[in-house]
Amino acid sequence: HKLPPEIKAAYYAPFPDEKYMAGAAKWPLLVPVSRDDPGVRIMNDARKVLKTWQKPVLVMFSDKDPVTRGGDGFFRELIPTAKDQPEITIKDAGHFLQEDKGEEVAEQIMKFMDRTPQKYMPDVSLSLGQRIFFSGACFALAFRRCNQGCEE
Repeated sequence: HKLPPEIKAAYYAPFPDEKYMAGAAKWPLLVPVSRDDPGVRIMNDARKVLKTWQKPVLVMFSDKDPVTRGGDGFFRELIPTAKDQPEITIKDAGHFLQEDKGEEVAEQIMKFMDRTPQKYMPDVSLSLGQRIFFSGACFALAFRRCNQGCEE
């Protein structure tokens, strides 16, 4: 789907020039597609952490994403505290939820924050870089479920 020029410009805004986009360009290459890929170890390490996660977590996927559709079941099963939250599937949205159903995504995040005890809420003093890294790590895990054939 076509993004309006002002939205496209907003995606490029954090990057002063193309050399700052190198990390984003490498990101898809980290997704394991075979058992031998270096990303398998990273995904398995992340899986070990998520299996023992005891803080609230919001698992939210779309129903029309050709890459991650159905990944919610994997994460809801893997992360113990995911079962404490409602199952959320954003209807008629693709891979870029923020573009297709941004208001609904924001509403679900706000509801999650409202029902989450204050002691678990993130420290708002995180730097922008830390927030981007955390969001990126979550996306990377969701990007490739790697729940079949990638285990050690």
